[in-house]
Amino acid sequence: MTYWYPGVREVVRLCKKVYPEVPVVAGGVYVSLCREHAEKVLETDHLISGSVYPAVIPVLKYLSLPVPDKPPEEEPLILKEVYGDAAVVRINTGCPFRCRYCASSALNGDFRQGSAEKAFSVVKDIHDNLGTVNFAFYDDALLLRKETVLIPFLKRIIDSGLKLNFYVPNGIHLASLDEETASLMFRAGFKEVRIGFESASDDFHRNQDKKLDIDQLKGGVEILKNAGFSGGRIGVYLLAGLPNQFSKEVEESIRFVSRFGVKIFIAEYSPVPGTGLFKESVKSSCFPIAEEPLFHNNSIMPMQWRGFTYEDLERLKKLARSLSVLPSR
Repeated sequence: MTYWYPGVREVVRLCKKVYPEVPVVAGGVYVSLCREHAEKVLETDHLISGSVYPAVIPVLKYLSLPVPDKPPEEEPLILKEVYGDAAVVRINTGCPFRCRYCASSALNGDFRQGSAEKAFSVVKDIHDNLGTVNFAFYDDALLLRKETVLIPFLKRIIDSGLKLNFYVPNGIHLASLDEETASLMFRAGFKEVRIGFESASDDFHRNQDKKLDIDQLKGGVEILKNAGFSGGRIGVYLLAGLPNQFSKEVEESIRFVSRFGVKIFIAEYSPVPGTGLFKESVKSSCFPIAEEPLFHNNSIMPMQWRGFTYEDLERLKKLARSLSVLPSR
C-alpha cells in the first residue's frame, strides 16, 4: 500500500548501509503510484513503475546486465514458513475494467491471460511439497475469459482428486458468472465466493465503474446457491467512504443486499493516486493526501465529512454484521 512507504524507506537504507557499492532498485505499488514522492524519500539508484517487465530493461542496460528477451516466468517461492497453512495463486494478470476507485490498470497494465496448466502445476507442487490445502486467488478479474483459463483449471483440479480449499478475497465480477462456472467452483473446493457489488445505487455504477447492473445481484446469488454455496459462504462487497458519498447510500445498499441472505462486507475506500477519483479525493479530503501517502490509510477514513462521519462508518459496519448470514458449520 502507498502508506506503507516508511518500511520501504528503511529497507533501502539498510541495503545501502550493508552493501554501499551495490545499486538499489525499487518498484511495486508505492513507487508506481507515488513516483514523485518516492524520488524524494527513497535513497535508491533507480525506480521502476508499473509492471517490472519491460520497465526494468533500461535499468538492466544501464547497469550492463543481461536483458531477457521475454518476461521471466513467475515462480512461487515454495518455503514452508510462507506457504505452510495457506498460499496465494494468480491465474491472470491485470483487469480490463477502468473503475474510478481502482488502480489495477496502473499497476498491472492490460489484462493478460495466464495458463491453466501452469496454475495447476504450481498449486499441485505447493500441495505436494508442503501439504498446503488453502489457496486464495489474487486475480483482479478471475472470471474474465474463463473458458480458456479458469474452467480448464477447475476441471484439472476436479479430475486430479485433490481436496483443496479455494477463496477469492478480491471478489468476482457478476457479469461473468454462470451456472457452469459456479458448479465447477463448488466442486473444485471453493469454500467462499465474494462478489464485487460495491453499491445498490444505479448512479454509483453509472459514475464509477459501469461494470454491472444492480439487478444482476439476485441472479448471481441464485446461481451460487443452486451450485451448492450457502448464503453464509457468499460475500458481497460494498464500498464506503468515497469522496462526497452520503452514509445513507451505503445504508440503503446494506439493506438491499441483506434481502438475498448473504454475508455483507464493508470495503473502506482509500484514495489512490493515478485513479479517476484521486483528484476529486484531494479536493474533498480534510487531510493532505496529495503530499503525504500516510493519509491514504483507510484507518483514518480520509474522506470523512458531515455527510459521512467516522461514527457513521462504525454504525454501518455493525449494521452489516447484524444483517449478514453466518457460514454454516
